[in-house]
Amino acid sequence: MKPTIGRIVIYRSKTGDYDIPAIVTATTETLNPKGVEEGKIPDLSSNEHVHLTVFTPGTPDPMLNLQEEASREPRSQNVAGTYQEWNIRRNKAAPENSVDGPVPGEPEPGTWRWPTKV
Repeated sequence: MKPTIGRIVIYRSKTGDYDIPAIVTATTETLNPKGVEEGKIPDLSSNEHVHLTVFTPGTPDPMLNLQEEASREPRSQNVAGTYQEWNIRRNKAAPENSVDGPVPGEPEPGTWRWPTKV
């Protein structure tokens, strides 16, 4: 199944320690090329890579200086319970009852996957 904007997915943390929900905010079909050309939006490496808005039960970092961060390369920051992840590749390992079919293995750190069927 191809990723589409607005779909809820499961994001595996970059550390590989936990899973959290995310929503797909850009795909290769929906990415604004002008934004990429202007350096406002990172490009996507393939049609299986997406940009995500990640939802977290954590609290925002009170020491976060958004003005300072705005001048740097995009970096994920927890701002009010959400943060962005860019150019995230699809997980190659999927749980047995996922919409992708059975593929054994733990989710790879820093990847997205479809939620399991209930």
